[in-house]
Amino acid sequence: MPCGEITLPGLAAAVGALLPENTIVGDESMTSGHGLMAATKGAPPHEWLGNTGGSIGIALPLAVGAAVGLPGSACIVPDG
Repeated sequence: MPCGEITLPGLAAAVGALLPENTIVGDESMTSGHGLMAATKGAPPHEWLGNTGGSIGIALPLAVGAAVGLPGSACIVPDG
């Protein structure tokens, strides 16, 4: 488990270390989320829904789509 000063790489490492199995990540973080996807490479199986070309406000539609498509799954939406 990462510890120490709060940094963007540290946050990415914490997400990667603690991501529950079958989580759906709706990623709206264009700049502050750099490194998040790579940090989850060794995490339990999960889905990653990325930002669609710089659109603003995609988090809510991603979360609704995930809830409808896979009911009962955990959904994390990093907002950067």
